[in-house]
Amino acid sequence: MDQGIALVVVAVITAVGGIIVAVIQSSRRENRRDHASVAAALLKLHNASQKASLAIGRVEVKLDRHLLDHEKGEHDGIARRDT
Repeated sequence: MDQGIALVVVAVITAVGGIIVAVIQSSRRENRRDHASVAAALLKLHNASQKASLAIGRVEVKLDRHLLDHEKGEHDGIARRDT
C-alpha cells in the first residue's frame, strides 16, 4: 500500500471515529436533559401529593368534628357552613 492510499484510509477512519464520538456525546447530553426533566416532574408530583395528603387530613379532621357534633346533638337541623 503506498502512502497516498494509507493517508486516505487514515483520514476516513478518523472522520468516521469523529462522527461516532459526536453522536455519542450528543446522546449523552440528551440523556442528561431527559433525566433532569423527569426528576423535575417527579419532584412536582411529590409536592402535589404532599399537598393533597395535607388537604385530606384537614377534611378528615373537619368531618370527624362534624360527626361528633351530630352525636352530641349540637346541630339544630339548620344547614350551615363551618369555617
